[in-house]
Amino acid sequence: MIHRTEMTTPLVSPAARTVASAHYSVRRLDMAELPQANDLYNRCHRASRPLVEAEWLYRRNPYGEGIILGAFDQDGRLVGMRPAIARRFFWDGKEKQAYQFTDAVVAPEHRNRGIFGRLVDSVCVLGEKEDFALFSFPNEHSLSVYRRTPSLAEAGVCEVQVRILSWLPYLRWRLDGHGAVRQPQPAISRAPLEARGLGLVPIDRFDSDFDGIHAALASRVASFTLRRREFLNWRYFGSPTRTYHVALVERWGQPQGYVAFRLVDRIAHVVDLFLSPDPRLAERTLALVTRWARQSGAIAVYFKASQGHPFRRALRGVGSLAWLTREAIVLDRASVDHLASSRGRRIGIEDFYFTMGDGDFF
Repeated sequence: MIHRTEMTTPLVSPAARTVASAHYSVRRLDMAELPQANDLYNRCHRASRPLVEAEWLYRRNPYGEGIILGAFDQDGRLVGMRPAIARRFFWDGKEKQAYQFTDAVVAPEHRNRGIFGRLVDSVCVLGEKEDFALFSFPNEHSLSVYRRTPSLAEAGVCEVQVRILSWLPYLRWRLDGHGAVRQPQPAISRAPLEARGLGLVPIDRFDSDFDGIHAALASRVASFTLRRREFLNWRYFGSPTRTYHVALVERWGQPQGYVAFRLVDRIAHVVDLFLSPDPRLAERTLALVTRWARQSGAIAVYFKASQGHPFRRALRGVGSLAWLTREAIVLDRASVDHLASSRGRRIGIEDFYFTMGDGDFF
């Protein structure tokens, strides 16, 4: 029998207690209840996510276990959940504990009863109590709830930059519902790439914390997610179901950062680019990434990041196109206000650096 411990401190603000949601109890799930949460996820998404993937995501994270707020009906059945995974920000020169919203679901027969809003509000209250930051890349349905949540603020949007490598297959992919080029993925080249002293060296493990890169990037933006080796190894090499391709960026043999991409339907999605904010370095790195993607059979290279990020000009330098997406970036208002107070000015999206790798673990 699973032992359920009720929280002694209320997590729900009065504004979230609608008449409908009052029929449900909200509490934090124990990790022993993860199988129930994963079953609900699979039911709502009509998916077949293995339990081992959920355990990797919520239990194996070196930054800490996830937080899963669950809603239960009057019979004690789990009918909704608002999970968040542990992250850390490099926040105005210091480390700050954070959690990223992910995997929210409500059973179809219990929707439109205020459950999702109540769960969101519950996590926000917990964040205020335990002093951690919150962030999310919500879809349109979630965003409408976040906009009505006083504890959250919409910081800005993402933008996509794309370098098309093969126009005809790419146009077919776009016009035919992103399915025209689905086929077995080609083997990914693991040979180092080099051009005028700059190289990409494929790796299968991180051995550096990139302290110098953190300090250099912090001179350009106020906040970004912390990249420590134990987290990076978990993130890019620990998933039981997803494969990422990672390379160190080296200049004359000296590490300058790293790049990671995932090849899906012959689109090379650059999920992370972590370098010193040197425009020439970034432009040359992305030119090498384009070569690597082309050798791997990609028809295009995608890079999605927060609008105005430090590397967008470098991408334009290698011939990429750019457009804004409707994907918003949301953070908790208290953390943003604190950052603005410490800087003595208003904080905008250009003060942050988020990549696709910071999102829903693409």
